[in-house]
Amino acid sequence: MHYDDIHNDVLRTKKSIFFELPYSKDNKLRHNLDVMHIEKNVCDNILGTILNVNKKSRDHANVRKALEEVGIKPHLSLQASPGRDPIMPMAPYSMSLDEKERFLKVLQKLRLPDGYGSNISRCGNMKQRRLLNLKSHDNHVLMQDILHVVLRASHA
Repeated sequence: MHYDDIHNDVLRTKKSIFFELPYSKDNKLRHNLDVMHIEKNVCDNILGTILNVNKKSRDHANVRKALEEVGIKPHLSLQASPGRDPIMPMAPYSMSLDEKERFLKVLQKLRLPDGYGSNISRCGNMKQRRLLNLKSHDNHVLMQDILHVVLRASHA
């Protein structure tokens, strides 16, 4: 048997986990992934991590323990605290309260062409220091055009 024949047989027998989803049999296009919603999830996770929003952040105690077990990034290891939960040092990519305020102020002062983003400047909540009520198109605009500009402007 030729290598290509074996390779094609293996590829045809592998079944994606997406076929196990309850609605997969109803999909007309089985490999059709919604790019805008994937981009929204990625953007939410990035914003959750840099703004240190606990619900959205991928940086938590279990991850820090795993880093310690593998022996990488020792400066991010959990630090023992007598009588309390271990302290998690702030990661260099997380914003301090001051940086969050500057970031949100720059975003609030941002002016965009009419119809370009659905009032992204109004989505910043200064009390909670986070972005709320972003639509998937807002996340797309943030990821593609605005985020790097606002980050750079807020650190100037």
